[in-house]
Amino acid sequence: MRIALLASRRLRHGPMSPLLRFARDYMPFLQRHDIVTTEGCYKAFLRAGLFKSHGRFFCIGSGYEGALVRITSSVVEETGDDSLNVVIYLVEPRDPTSNFPETNALKRECVVHEKPFLATSRSARAWAALTWRSENTDDLERYFIDPELIPNGGQFCFPLQHQTIALIAHDAKKSDILKFSNDYFDFILAFGRRVGTGTTGTLLNGDCPTKYKDNPAKYKKDWENVQSLCAALKEKIIAARAEGKLSDESRFVEPQNSGPEGGDVQIARLVLDGKCQTIVFFEDPDIARQHEQDIQLLERTGRTRGKKVICIHDSATAADIATKWLPVCQSKNGEPMHVATALERRFNVKAILIDGSRQPWERILDAAASYFLSHVAALSEDRKRVGDVVRVTVSWGVGMSQLAQRIAGNYEDLKLREQFEADRRQRVLGLADERYFRPGKVIETAPMQGVMAAADDAVEGNTIAKEIADFFNGKSHELALAALMAKSSIGKRRSVPTEISEHWDRTDILITTCVPVRRESAGRVRAPEFDDYTRDMKNLACGDFGGIYLTREGVTPPSDEFERIGMDLAQVKSIRYRGGHSVLVVGAEDHREEIAATILKAGLMNIIITDLDFARRLLMYDKVIAC
Repeated sequence: MRIALLASRRLRHGPMSPLLRFARDYMPFLQRHDIVTTEGCYKAFLRAGLFKSHGRFFCIGSGYEGALVRITSSVVEETGDDSLNVVIYLVEPRDPTSNFPETNALKRECVVHEKPFLATSRSARAWAALTWRSENTDDLERYFIDPELIPNGGQFCFPLQHQTIALIAHDAKKSDILKFSNDYFDFILAFGRRVGTGTTGTLLNGDCPTKYKDNPAKYKKDWENVQSLCAALKEKIIAARAEGKLSDESRFVEPQNSGPEGGDVQIARLVLDGKCQTIVFFEDPDIARQHEQDIQLLERTGRTRGKKVICIHDSATAADIATKWLPVCQSKNGEPMHVATALERRFNVKAILIDGSRQPWERILDAAASYFLSHVAALSEDRKRVGDVVRVTVSWGVGMSQLAQRIAGNYEDLKLREQFEADRRQRVLGLADERYFRPGKVIETAPMQGVMAAADDAVEGNTIAKEIADFFNGKSHELALAALMAKSSIGKRRSVPTEISEHWDRTDILITTCVPVRRESAGRVRAPEFDDYTRDMKNLACGDFGGIYLTREGVTPPSDEFERIGMDLAQVKSIRYRGGHSVLVVGAEDHREEIAATILKAGLMNIIITDLDFARRLLMYDKVIAC
């Protein structure tokens, strides 16, 4: 299969953008196929560490050089090496390119040639999950999870019985929507609610529309063409009522107004209010429509970021998705649940997951470094335009020290990749652009806490913060105070400098690891040796992150004698609410599930970077007291 995979700029900007999250989650599936993309997306993928080893990953030029024209031409071709089978083009309605002739022509040709045109993130995810499932590959079970295995998993399932499907068709496609509804009646019936624009909705109830009755001479041929399909559908509706699958009081489809009288707008309102999750709209690409603006309004509303709507535009794609979905549509979840989706629903975090079957910690570090490198660079580009800086806060430890070193290594890998692209005459300019990745004084770093009295200075927060700042040609703040101090010794002379306090209050990116409570203080890295405090931590805490100890209730244990010098929990929590990234890097080792789950349940992190096995264990962990 040959897939075009691209997105509007806003939907590919940064490592947690919808395009990159989709590609990362479905990488094992995508790597089985040829992938074609534009230069901007190609750079975004490689900068985020994706498709690095995929030999069938092709850049066909930039948008302004006609890349969309090439993709559209490949859709038109039915056979040949350049022919495309699927177009995944995540479209941002606010982006001017969403209304460019190239975008409209690409969608139109996909409809004409009955090839999937997937313009929303949920459309792409549902299609990929169902297609992956249909391939019966061995790795599928590792990446997807049964919600029944997760404690209280039913709370974040969203079965089709709780969803609404909209069914719409232009006049020339009425018979197609009726045939689809007959062939996949059980699939459509699985939805809790069905709505349709006036004429289509009436036909789907097996009735003759008013406009056919009021003007029989004009619409006689149309009614004759669809009458037998209507009759067959009505029989299915009657049978469903007899079997108790459809109540006697409810209609199979709730008709809205006709399209020209605002039916498309009514359905758009349902989408906007989160009351419609799937739109099946069989479009006639060969006519000019009197209510074109209403149709575009519905389409753009379906593409609104965060609405999680599936949009299907032709009968072949609808039949393909329904065929693959039908075996699972009666399950408690609407579609196969990806582990990353389960993590997001249970802990309200976005996940970067790696297959940790080999060298898991090394691969976690690699993923974290790629995330950090590309996110800091993308964010600094935005901040530079408005004269502001990116504020990065880092914790301490061996893992964090390794991550700082890996960031520089991943940048060198990008330079090698750029040379490789040049050698094979692939025109991808500026993949490792020095001005983009190392913009100068736009980056400020600081440690998350004071000095932890480690035997090796390389693992101290100050050292790590300076190393990262130096790489980005930025500025670092040093906190010379000890991480743990007796309250009696803390005075004005020993308070945290104002510039560091303000940095913590305005942090854009916090990145940290976590560990269980250390039962022994031996070893190369250890916390400050205050006997009473250490004893309290053993008795009260389940672990620490960045030097902050947490109880199982997600709070810091009280101490009458000592005070921790560093960010507090309120400052950590504020990062996500200000739109920043608070990142937990964990995995590859056992016995960290408790502290990781406590951190996530307490709402301290909004991104986790880990391996699949740890993620699955975390999902099924049920010993954490609700925070």
